[in-house]
Amino acid sequence: MSTCRAYSIIGFEIKSEDFFTPIKVKTFEHEYPESMNFCPVTGKRLWRTIYQTPALYNEYEATYNGFKTYEDDEDKILYIGIIDQDKVDYTLEEVIRKFAEVKTAFPEEVVKIYTLLRY
Repeated sequence: MSTCRAYSIIGFEIKSEDFFTPIKVKTFEHEYPESMNFCPVTGKRLWRTIYQTPALYNEYEATYNGFKTYEDDEDKILYIGIIDQDKVDYTLEEVIRKFAEVKTAFPEEVVKIYTLLRY
């Protein structure tokens, strides 16, 4: 029997590709162009992709500007906000201000209430 978990989120829904910016970096020092994938001499991969995150993202706590984040790998979506029954140590004014700061970084997004069911 599989278990499922429901999540309630007040916050933002952002495509992972808009949040995590891919950057191509060299796997070792070379002078080959980015159009080449492998070293013609050794066969080693020339490039790898790393993902740059916004400055307000805390990778270790999975938070953005003090709000928790939930990444839905299936749908490639990142949710930012108050998730489930988070203990929020902010006043309503601070929550609104912090939401406004997120809105500044992602102007096309709006605050919504989301409910997710995951198995």
